[in-house]
Amino acid sequence: MLKAKRRVLKNRGYALNCRMRRVQNQAQMESDNVQLKDQIRSLRQMVQDLQNRLYYYEQGQHSIVPQTELPGMSTVMESVVTPYAPSDWSSSQQDHFGSPLITSTVKDEPSPRNY
Repeated sequence: MLKAKRRVLKNRGYALNCRMRRVQNQAQMESDNVQLKDQIRSLRQMVQDLQNRLYYYEQGQHSIVPQTELPGMSTVMESVVTPYAPSDWSSSQQDHFGSPLITSTVKDEPSPRNY
């Protein structure tokens, strides 16, 4: 009788730990999802701005002018998420399946040059 009660209590503890871990993993995945959606939105904006810039140069065959003088280009390089090469990724973290999580290391980047 005492062994059975002890086993039930241990199983409750294991179940509680499992539930807590599952909730934490879900919260982390939701946070990652929001962050990735923001990154996608930023990258799409960058693509659109660069396409506008290309169109501007193709239409008028303009000489190179400073970025701030281009229509709609004032914020292209300010809010862009810079992707890094796979060699810059660290795999020191692991997900709940034991697979490495790929994270980008942040590097100091030189400020963009104005031409």
